[in-house]
Amino acid sequence: VRNRQVREVAARAADRLDGGDVRLDFAGVDFVESRELGALVVLNRKVRAAGGRLALVNVGPFVAGVFDVTRLDTILDVRQTAGR
Repeated sequence: VRNRQVREVAARAADRLDGGDVRLDFAGVDFVESRELGALVVLNRKVRAAGGRLALVNVGPFVAGVFDVTRLDTILDVRQTAGR
């Protein structure tokens, strides 16, 4: 995923849910805008409703800080590495 693609990737993933887990690789994402944060919240809600889990992996320190400040890290699985 790249900066401007976060919202589009989240929307496509939400449309293709099959009940499994969804992992979005944030390597290369330097910032996120409020609309992208909203799209991730919507995607998380849909993934959970389908019985899966959403994980955001390889989240850089600045973007992780955004999730922390907005407290979205309390509802989203935000990982600075790709580990499980």
